[in-house]
Amino acid sequence: MRGFCRYDLGHAMDAKWLEVPDELVCGSVQRGIIAQRMIQRINLSEAAIRLNQYLETNLSASSSWFPNIDIVPVDRILDTISEEALFGLMSPDDVEDIVASKLQTEGWVLIKSTCFRSKPQFEFSMINNDGVTGLVQVKSGKGPSSLDPSEYSKYLCGGNKIYLFTTHPNPYKGERVENIHCLTKGEVVDWMKKHCKLLTQTVKLKLTLQNG
Repeated sequence: MRGFCRYDLGHAMDAKWLEVPDELVCGSVQRGIIAQRMIQRINLSEAAIRLNQYLETNLSASSSWFPNIDIVPVDRILDTISEEALFGLMSPDDVEDIVASKLQTEGWVLIKSTCFRSKPQFEFSMINNDGVTGLVQVKSGKGPSSLDPSEYSKYLCGGNKIYLFTTHPNPYKGERVENIHCLTKGEVVDWMKKHCKLLTQTVKLKLTLQNG
């Protein structure tokens, strides 16, 4: 321990290192390692723990292992998994993709050039057959705060619409604002259940592995 202190390493433990493909890393872990604190506890749901144990078993046996997607159990898993566990499995990109896909099945077309993280106000823009622009903001994780629709009202102009979605336990605060639509987790999960084949490969993989 003296050696660790000499090099200013006050926290150390034995660890087993495995290289996990990006698309298989659960959202809770991804969000945990981008936090500002160097060392912190990452709270995982039973579903996330089950995923990690399955990955450890198979990647320990073969570093080149990669699962096959079985669409059959996805329906069943979506019917039984809790909302908190489901969104904990999904990465921030997974959640954004789900919201984008949902809106596209409802008549919106994604404007690809707007999908840049350098535009922090919104994740991306969309347009529909009436020429209306839709601005979309998606937040996943439990912090730092809920979304307040009133803070986005200044972006309403020219008849456009705004869509907000957050996985925060208390998602929205303040008054409702016309043309600002606050999507609920229930709405998004219902869409996933009805459109399993439209889910991204990463989401299908994480759900398939819940079946062992």
